[in-house]
Amino acid sequence: MCSIQILTNLKLNNLIHIIMHFIFQIFGYIGSGLLSILFIPQVYITFKTKDVKGLSLGWIIFNLITGACWIVYSVGFFFDTNYLDGSIIMFANCSAIFFNIILTVLYMKYK
Repeated sequence: MCSIQILTNLKLNNLIHIIMHFIFQIFGYIGSGLLSILFIPQVYITFKTKDVKGLSLGWIIFNLITGACWIVYSVGFFFDTNYLDGSIIMFANCSAIFFNIILTVLYMKYK
């Protein structure tokens, strides 16, 4: 294999890697955006109706623990060169924790 073919293959592989990383980031943004707004309808309905019979405190606590684990995981990205990937994960899970805390407060208040 000549050196021109090797350089062409390296450039193509690098381009494929860049495109795949971009696609993964787009899905990360979409998933983070959806996770960020996921709890809004439940918080709204619970606040409006003041009814917590359909809420499970165990589910809320489990979500809080899950979000905390994801935040710890996302901090690892800040020690790497992928700051953007970590910030996407951190933003989504901070908002999920925020809404879970609101649901916990509403659960305790209206129970």
